[in-house]
Amino acid sequence: MDDKELREMKRLVQENNKMLHNLQARARWSTFGTILKWAIYITIAVVTWYYIQPFIDQAFESINKIQEASDSVKGIQAKVDGVDFDSVKAMLGR
Repeated sequence: MDDKELREMKRLVQENNKMLHNLQARARWSTFGTILKWAIYITIAVVTWYYIQPFIDQAFESINKIQEASDSVKGIQAKVDGVDFDSVKAMLGR
């Protein structure tokens, strides 16, 4: 190899080295950005849950009360189903 080829090879190696360093820097920033993005997503989810949780608890309490009322109505209906209304009417004289 002559001197000209060595200089050309040195220049190409330096150019490749510079490109590799740029790629490595971009990869680091990309990793940092991805981590930051997921941290923001998780933070938003946790904060949203913190502020919405009282409303969700209240909704579940309301649902439980409605279910209890429904069970109570079913219990009354079961008691009423066992009654012969014709005999009640006869007892009342109607």
